[in-house]
Amino acid sequence: MPPLDEDNIRAIKVSGKTKRFYDGQGLYLELSKAGGKHWRWKYRFDYKEKRLSFGAWPETKLQDARDMRDKARAILLSGIIPAAKMKLTKEMKLRKDPHIVPLATQAMDLLSKVQHFTGRGRYIFPNPRDKNLPMSENAVNVASGAWGTIRNR
Repeated sequence: MPPLDEDNIRAIKVSGKTKRFYDGQGLYLELSKAGGKHWRWKYRFDYKEKRLSFGAWPETKLQDARDMRDKARAILLSGIIPAAKMKLTKEMKLRKDPHIVPLATQAMDLLSKVQHFTGRGRYIFPNPRDKNLPMSENAVNVASGAWGTIRNR
């Protein structure tokens, strides 16, 4: 079946059931029962079939849908799920201020109690050799293991 073109898309008529008209490389135009024409891309990630929507025709033209498919395919080849990447990008555009997660009051109380040990530095557990770096993960694991043995006594 040849790839779609704008004339073929205009000629598609509504039928009583959902139909798919394939363009290539997983891109297709889905005609709904109600007559809506929506661009979709079918792909596989981690052996599972997934779909991504690119908008409705005629607002999203054929060439635009192909470009979006190519961009999503590049994201997929880098090992990232395209739908998750696009959702995150959309959320970041909508949000003007940086994403800040508030700490629980219990965590804030604990941090204020250990502040006189750690000082007003950037890190709660600074690197002993350089205060501008965090303590290594291995050192934290050793220390937390020691705390566990002290707690268990």
